[in-house]
Formats: sequence, structure tokens, C-alpha cells
Amino acid sequence: MTLKYIVEICVALDIAIFGIAYPIIINEIGKIGDEYKSSYLSEVFNLEVPQKNFNRFYFKGSRIKFYLLITICSFLLLILNLEPWWGMDFWLINNSAYIIVLILTIVLTTNFILWLDKLALYNGKTLKILKHIILKFDNSSNDSNLQKYCLKTINEFAFYAIRNQDSHIQKELLDFYSDLFVNERKHWAELSRINNDDSDDLKKQKTTIRENGVEYRSELYDLVYTINLELSNTKNLYLKALEHRVASGWWLYGSEFEQVTISNATFQVIWRILSFSVDNDNIIKQYWSKAHQYFKMGLDPVLAEYSEQAFNITNQDEINFRDKERKKFFEFHFALGGLLLYKERYESLKYILSFSQSTPPRYVLLPQSMTDIFYWYEEFRNEFKYRFERVEISYSFPDLDNYGVSHQIKYWISQYIIILFVRQFSLQEFFTFQDHTGKPTLPDDVIELRNWLDSVTYFQKNLKDIIDNSKLIEFLGYEALIMDNKLDIELYLHNLKEMIRNQIVFVEETKDLSLDKIGAFKTNTEKIINEALNIYRPVLKPYDRGIIYDRTKLTIQGTRTLMTKSAFVENETPHFNFDSVLAGSIKDQNIKRYIPNAFIYGRTHRFLFSSDLVVDAIKTLLNKLNNPIIIGFNIGYRFIDSLKQSFKDIILLPSSQYQFENVIYVLEENDLPVLYKKSPSKDLIGKYFLEPTSVGSYIHSSILDLSDETNQHVRNEWLTAQNEENINLKVQVMIWMLWLILWKKNRKVIQISIDTKNQERGVRNSISDLEEV
Repeated sequence: MTLKYIVEICVALDIAIFGIAYPIIINEIGKIGDEYKSSYLSEVFNLEVPQKNFNRFYFKGSRIKFYLLITICSFLLLILNLEPWWGMDFWLINNSAYIIVLILTIVLTTNFILWLDKLALYNGKTLKILKHIILKFDNSSNDSNLQKYCLKTINEFAFYAIRNQDSHIQKELLDFYSDLFVNERKHWAELSRINNDDSDDLKKQKTTIRENGVEYRSELYDLVYTINLELSNTKNLYLKALEHRVASGWWLYGSEFEQVTISNATFQVIWRILSFSVDNDNIIKQYWSKAHQYFKMGLDPVLAEYSEQAFNITNQDEINFRDKERKKFFEFHFALGGLLLYKERYESLKYILSFSQSTPPRYVLLPQSMTDIFYWYEEFRNEFKYRFERVEISYSFPDLDNYGVSHQIKYWISQYIIILFVRQFSLQEFFTFQDHTGKPTLPDDVIELRNWLDSVTYFQKNLKDIIDNSKLIEFLGYEALIMDNKLDIELYLHNLKEMIRNQIVFVEETKDLSLDKIGAFKTNTEKIINEALNIYRPVLKPYDRGIIYDRTKLTIQGTRTLMTKSAFVENETPHFNFDSVLAGSIKDQNIKRYIPNAFIYGRTHRFLFSSDLVVDAIKTLLNKLNNPIIIGFNIGYRFIDSLKQSFKDIILLPSSQYQFENVIYVLEENDLPVLYKKSPSKDLIGKYFLEPTSVGSYIHSSILDLSDETNQHVRNEWLTAQNEENINLKVQVMIWMLWLILWKKNRKVIQISIDTKNQERGVRNSISDLEEV
């Protein structure tokens, strides 16, 4: 009887939980996160043990719901009051229904109390629940849904703290995020650390990870971005530490001693933050201070290490990689300066132009010399030089986000660099090695020198825009500076242009010719001329000493000309077809002209027929000759088909002399002309330093630098022939060839011209006129 009363109490308790408490709690669960405007706090609650989904026995729902449902279903055992099966009659079996209800009630009540505790926690004090979620995050496995929901929830608490100026949870947030960002960087360092026993593939994989840099979780990027958005809409008085960590980039850059690579994803997020925070001078100043410190302490140049025996640099790859990192960091902050100038944030601009953390002042994020200024001006000014992607992809400006506006973005960045140029005249020299307005170190390549020359020209034009901006000049305090140094600035740029021009002349005169380009010239010369000759080989015979040749002959010769020396040196402005233009002219003006013309000089008979008699005339001639051959030059499209149908073996050839058209020659194969190739004399070879384009070739070539004293006799020839300016910047390009086209003394070469209505060519012949042949 006692057990029966206990069960009645259990039933009453279960019904109370089901009918009264459960609906109320469900309503309270729906309010979880409302206070914090959190979308993920309820998701974390749903992963707590009493609320966690139970997915068994065809049931889907929370565990508390499962316990409640199975407990209510156990009441059926009391209602049915079944007799024991198979005649079993002892206490445990006789009271099994009561025992089951009692056990399930205990389980339900225990989980219900635990459920209430979790609910009280999630609807309780902010600090307490934040600590609980941080603990769950630390105890959860990486990449699990629980950890992701916990991190998103902690982010929402950070946003809540900013909106409501709740400083009570600031310390926990700072400690949590500081450790998390540090762990992310440590994890990256472990993945990118190369060991001596790593395989080549693993080393390559780790190198790629190192070059790509640290990419934080998307939730962390979202954290810093959204907090900055909140800060832009909130007057922050109590969470200055949190603001500083986010706005300054402290978490994303990390400690300046960690030596990590900044990824493109990190740069993009920081740029987005700075773009929409550009009107907040406080955020810009905090960021510049941290970036200045990071660059100064964490991106110092790598010192060279030398091997003991050969004194070779053993860490050149490390040096190059660090230089690449420093250039990227510089580029980013030049773009920031251009953004501030574009948005007319002159207070922030003045701050970054004068910020230093040392005495005497050291401005590590600003150019140290005029070389830096003109190098970076050229990098941004020259639209054909700036990386593969357009500048607006990496550094978009507000209201200049349309594709194709890179010229405007580059303009503002370039204007910022011009301000840095003017600023150089205001700097005080504290050490003897400092020379803030000294002449820049010019590049070695002529291409770069020409680019710099263009840059200085643009520089002079755009400098006027800066000087005329009286509001900017007044805010920066540069009125007296410009007034006192205006003539010096103009003279500096004028002298710089002259220095670049002189350097171009000097480099072009002293630079050696490129062996690769000379080789390319020889190769293409041989290829172009032989390909042209191969077209006419079917109508040319080899020279035979036993045959008596006519005095009538034509010559195909080479040529020489002057070209700019820059076409044949390395690292110069590319010259289109520098290695083929001369051979191409010989092909068109000599070979394709004189070989067809040789048939004019070699003909023995000449006839003019109308188009309808040409076929009959050729057939008549074929019957008169032994082993005849038919050759057509520049045959028009109206006659080609009929000729090919009538004479399958006809040879059709081009001629570059377009007046020479619709001409056919009929002759015996033995009467074809001969091509005789001559070699240059020793005197000619010595005078022009001729070399065959290939072994055994009858084509010779040379490229002579006229600034070389060895070639003074060649230079004098050109100066005598014509008044050539800048002769020292020229080269003589020469192709020597002497080919003779010879005809047999006794031959029969019949020319047939096709008369057309469009062209009057004389008196037409008749078929009977061919009897004289």
C-alpha cells in the first residue's frame, strides 16, 4: 500500500510538470537571448544536456521532452493493471508498474531540476553566463557546432557590451579573445614550421601556408568588423580597452615579436574597417599607432647570414620574403594616406605625418628618402605596372566603388605621396648620414628610367594641385614651407628630369648588346629568308658549271640600316619585330620581287591573249615543247579555277610587284633559271664582322654598336652619308647576301599575259601567232 501512495504522488508530480511547469518554461526558453539580441545563445542552450536533442527509438526532440513523454506513457501500465505473464507471482513482478513509474518520475524530476538550473543560468547575470559559455568553448572540440555557436555567442556578448556600455564583462572578453588570437597564430606557426626531416611535398605545402599568412576564423573577422560598426554608432566611454584592441588592429596584427605573415584576408578586413571608420579620427590614430609599432618591431629587415667558406648569403629567401612583406605593408599604408586625403580628413593626415615613438623622431611608415618617394609614386602612377588585379579590388574608396575607377584611386594615393615629397623639405637632419632631399637612386634598367621620367612629368603637374589646395596646406602648416622652398622644389624636379635623361643616355651607350637578342635576330633572319626562298624553289635549279649562262642576270642582295640600340639590349622598352623587320623587308622587297622579275628579263617570246583564248594558247605551246612546265604569277581569282582545272601541274607563285599580274610562263624544265649564292669576301667579313646565320649558310649578319670605338669606321660612314643625330645610341643592323639569278644562253621562255577589260595591255595575239615559237 505504501508503494501505491508513493506512485500516486509521482503521478501527481508528473502531471504538474507536464501541465503547468513545462509550458511556462518553454515560454521562458523562447526569450533566451532577447536581452542581448543574440541569435546563437538559444542554440548553445539547445546543446545543453537536458535540452539536447535525443534521436533514438524513432523519436526526435529534446531529452527532457523524451523523459516527459515516456513517463506519461508509463501511466498506461497502471491503468491496464495486467496480470503477471506465465503465472509469475512475486513482489517485484506484481509491483512492476509502480516501480517503473517511480523510476521514470525520479529521472524526469532530476532532469527537470537540471533543466531549471540551466534556464536560470541562461536568463541570469551576464557575467555568469559569459563565463559558462567561455568554459564550454574551451572544453569543446575544434570545428564542432558547439564551439562555433559558443564563439558566435561570445561575439554577440561583445556587441552587447559596446551597445550598452557594459564594462563588467570587458575583462573576460579581453582575456578570451587575446588568448584565442594568440592560439590562432601559434597554430599557424606550427603548420608553417619547416623541419629538416620533412619531405619535399610537405616543405612546399608548409611554404605555401607561410606565404599565405595567418587566416583567422571567419567569426573573428566578423567580431572586429562588427565591433567597429558598433563603435561608429556609439559614444564609447567605458570600454576603451576593448575599443583599442579592435580599432588599432592589435588582435589581428598580434604582438610585434610574433613574426607572423599577414594574410590578404586580414588586410582586406582591416581596410574595410578603416574605410567606414575614416571619419573617426580617434580610430585612425589608434590604428596608426599600432601599425607603426608593429612595423618597427615585427617587420625589421632580415640580416644576411653568410656561409663560412664561400661567403655566400645562406638566407636569401628569407631576406626576399621579408622585403615582400614590408612592401605590402608600405603599400597598404600609402593607400590609407590617399584615402584620408580623398575624404579630406586633414586632422588624421596631420597626425600620421608627424607620428613617432622615438627621439629623435623615426617615421617608419613614411618614406625615408626621395628614392622611396619616387619609387612608390611610379608604382601607383603607372597603371600598366600595378600588379595583376586592379587597385580598386584591394583598396576601394567610399563612393568610388565602381569597377574601372582605379585611375581616381591612384590619383589620390599619388597626391598623398606628393605631400610626402613636400614634407621632406621640412625634416630636420639629426645624423650626418641623413639627407632628406638628396637625389634619389635611379634604377638600372632603361625601361624603369623612362617610366621614372614620365612619373616626374606627371609629378610636376599634380604638385600644382597640392600647392593650390590652400585648405590642406593651411591645416598641415605647410604655408611657410612651400613659400620658402618653392623655387628649390621646382629646381629639384627639373634637375631630376635632366639626371634621368643623362642616365638613360649613359646606360644606353655603355650597356652591352644582348647575346640572346642577337641570337634571335640571326635565327629569325635565317627562318624568314629561307621560308621566302622555299616558295620559289620549284622554279629554280642549282648552279651547274658545265652550262653556258647568259649575261642577263638579276641579283638579290641584303641590306643594312640603323636601329636604336635599345632594341638589342636587355631590360629596355620592347621593340616590336626588332629581330624580323629587316629580314621581312628583304623577303618582300627583294626575294618576292626580283625572282618573279627575273622571268621578265629571261623571256624569249611574249604574247597577249584574251581570257577566253589563254587555255588554248597554253595547250598549243605544250605540244611544241619537251617536258614543259607552266608557271603563273599573281593570277587573279577569276582565272585560277579554270587554269587549275585545265592544267593540274601549274605552279602558281606570288610577286610583291602588284603591277606584275596575270602573267604565265611556259618553258621546258631544263630552261628554268639557276640560283647561284656567293660568299662575302674576307675584307667584307673583317670590316663588318659578318657571321653566317647558321653553319654553312650563305646568309651573313652583324649588329654593330656604334658607340663602340672598334666600330668607329662604320660610324664615320653613316656620318658621311647623312647627318645622323645621337649616332652613339644606334646600332648598324646588317644582313649580307648576294644571290645571282642566271639563265641558259640557249633557252625558250614564252610569256603569256592575260588581257582583261579593266586594264589595257596592248594588241592582242591570236593562236596562229604561236607558230613562230
